[in-house]
Amino acid sequence: ELFFGCADGAVKVGYLKTHKAQTLYSGPSGVVSLASEGRAGKLLVSGHLDGSIMTYNAETQTFKKIYTCGFAPIAMDFGKSIVCAGKGAVLFLDRKGNLTQRFDEVGNFDRVSVNQAGDTAACVGGSSVCVFSLNSKRGEWERAAALPAENFGGCAAALWRPDGARLLAAGIGGSVDAFDLAV
Repeated sequence: ELFFGCADGAVKVGYLKTHKAQTLYSGPSGVVSLASEGRAGKLLVSGHLDGSIMTYNAETQTFKKIYTCGFAPIAMDFGKSIVCAGKGAVLFLDRKGNLTQRFDEVGNFDRVSVNQAGDTAACVGGSSVCVFSLNSKRGEWERAAALPAENFGGCAAALWRPDGARLLAAGIGGSVDAFDLAV
């Protein structure tokens, strides 16, 4: 199965063996980001052009709008929180859509990648990498690091090494950078 979003706001699942697709739900505007909770993908989160964030529960086959932010959440991932980034802001939401934290004026990001443990999020884009770490004692996200990504342009993809010590990011110009981020 492969989940994908469409310009008309529909979120679909594609069945690779049968070469068929099925609409799971339709959002209010074009889909700009998708993320799932872990590899099982029981909860799918979609970000839409109008700022809407919606969830789809694969077990109950239900969907709902959980939050509206003031920007298109073009970068999103799911760990201990749903992490959304867009025009100058990074938002952390719980799985019900409650805003737990917001960081403003941190940069414009193309991608968000959460490590396997779900407690560190890297926002990548433009010429920087901004890392947020969950403080388990306070239950709050903290800005842990801001690193320059010179000659990067924009980010096409970002992925953590399984042990969470290194982030790989692919720039739109063809470069691949490795960042040592043991937090």
